[in-house]
Amino acid sequence: MRRLAVPVAVLAVTIVGLLAGRGLPGARAHDGTPIPTAGTPIPVGHPLVGSWRVTFAFEAQNQPPVELISLATYTSDGTLVVANAGQMPSLPLGAGLFLTEGHGAWVPTGERAADATFVFVMLDQSGGLASINTARTSLEVNATGDAYVGTFTLDMVEPEGNPFAPPARGTFEAIRIQVEPPGISFAATPAVGSPAASTPAP
Repeated sequence: MRRLAVPVAVLAVTIVGLLAGRGLPGARAHDGTPIPTAGTPIPVGHPLVGSWRVTFAFEAQNQPPVELISLATYTSDGTLVVANAGQMPSLPLGAGLFLTEGHGAWVPTGERAADATFVFVMLDQSGGLASINTARTSLEVNATGDAYVGTFTLDMVEPEGNPFAPPARGTFEAIRIQVEPPGISFAATPAVGSPAASTPAP
């Protein structure tokens, strides 16, 4: 498979939507115990369970910070699903990149903290597999349970096993998606020319 130009790949890393990250080497849970592994029971009522709107800020050398928005849902059985942008924005060399959704798992590392890992793939303009990507994150939910912050890294690897681009890293913050009362929809507004939209005659 033809390898995309390195500058394009590096830029792609800086604009990938979601993604997740890895804690510092030797990271440990907040109480000093080793980080749990997959299969760790999720405590009842852990505040991470739910759906979130996430803003990622990628560290980029010699470039302004890049921020992107994604969606993430953490289930009570330790499953993680991430909604990435379907199509990447245009790049300088015209290489369009397409993303799949991410699927993964998360484990609690404290009463309000967690680590998560998920995998997604990226396709090139011809629909060929460009990279297989692993995102890792460490995060902590705030005391009120409606927001969290964290750090991430992203590793991108070609199908042949070679690095697609240097690892990316950065920070993120998220806001919980909550139930809101229904608002006025366009369907509720009478169409122009309809009897309901007409002004009664005096």
